[in-house]
Amino acid sequence: MLTRVLLTLFLSATVAAAQPTTAPRKTVIVPSNFQMIVVDSRKAICQEGDEAWVRTALAEKAPATGPATRPADLLQKLTERRDVLADRMAADLALDDASEPRKLLDEHLIPMLRQAIEFDPPVFYLVTTQETLRAIVRGGWTDPTGRYHYNRAADRVSIDINMQVRFDSEMSDEVLAVLYQTSDSFAERRRKLSETIRDTEEKLAYALATRGQYATQVTFVNFINRFGIEPLNLREDQQWFGVGLAGVLSAQYLAYVNDAAADQILRIMSSDDPRNPVRSATIDLLSPMNLQDLREIAREAYKDAFRRRSTAVFKSWLDRAGATALPKVLRAMRANPPSDGAALLKIIRDQTGIDLTAEMKPK
Repeated sequence: MLTRVLLTLFLSATVAAAQPTTAPRKTVIVPSNFQMIVVDSRKAICQEGDEAWVRTALAEKAPATGPATRPADLLQKLTERRDVLADRMAADLALDDASEPRKLLDEHLIPMLRQAIEFDPPVFYLVTTQETLRAIVRGGWTDPTGRYHYNRAADRVSIDINMQVRFDSEMSDEVLAVLYQTSDSFAERRRKLSETIRDTEEKLAYALATRGQYATQVTFVNFINRFGIEPLNLREDQQWFGVGLAGVLSAQYLAYVNDAAADQILRIMSSDDPRNPVRSATIDLLSPMNLQDLREIAREAYKDAFRRRSTAVFKSWLDRAGATALPKVLRAMRANPPSDGAALLKIIRDQTGIDLTAEMKPK
């Protein structure tokens, strides 16, 4: 069936990121003749003689700049607007009461954001020279994430600059190299370490802010799917309705708790990706292709275009029909399940006076 694949597509990357991994957590081993320096939550690994300036750099205050919407901001707004949001979710999905939305917010979303706020990434700064780094890696020292590789032919160490960030307790220790020249003054060495700390913490702050918003939207999607879409047992030529429903409502709920413009979020979600050769306007929403007939690369491109077209059509309809139109349509679908895509369009037309037939067809 297309349902599961298409309904979760538009946040596929974040859904995957939200899933716990079975990989065991790996911890750093301090190389011989090095020592660990800890100042508050910052940690560095350095050699004898570098302790003083390393400690000074670790103690410097973090810059005030950062992302506008952090998990703490989401939590504050969500807590303040909990009841209103829960009531709105119940109304949108035509639920009997707001007990399930409140349960979602209290038992899943709020605890998740609190966990994100408390997250302390296990980052260690390895402060040394290129020559010493080469010597310890050549001698067999390894870091938890395999960041450093010794090339015997070139007699040099290659460094993977990407961080494997995971916002849970199983994230392995990340060891970031801060390399200086033996001719550098202590002040210059401290500057290099301070800049690395500042850049790393800024990137982590933005990554956590992005992850918090994505995870929040994923949580809304899962709820919408469970209580709004799954009970409908949509057929293949009705999938656009479920995809659009999940996309539009989850974006609106996210916008409500992060003070963003829902239209802006939905514009991004429904606009064509220039990297995708499949244009959303070419999708026939009433006759979706069989994904099994497509090769993997074409399958992903088609799903992306299908999602964007579905979201755009659903948003356009809801903008014209008004907020009360959706629960009316959902109740009608539950009372008399439409047999196919045409029957679904008839329910929408009967309940809201809007005919979407032409918008289903490729352009």
